[in-house]
Amino acid sequence: MISGGSTILDSALNPANSSFDTANLDEAAHSFLNMSMFQPLWEEIWISVLGLLCVLGIKRKIKCFSTLGIF
Repeated sequence: MISGGSTILDSALNPANSSFDTANLDEAAHSFLNMSMFQPLWEEIWISVLGLLCVLGIKRKIKCFSTLGIF
């Protein structure tokens, strides 16, 4: 299971000895933190899918995928 934004922020603030506590944030702020953690996740998934398609295309010697793999 993927951690939420509040959990990640709490674990980042502990080593910094910060007095900020995410428990004081309202529900909208917690929702934003969770959304801000999922957006990069989806970007990484789509980049991975594109990379796998390039690998399969290059393996099958399809010319357009080798050009796409360079970019």
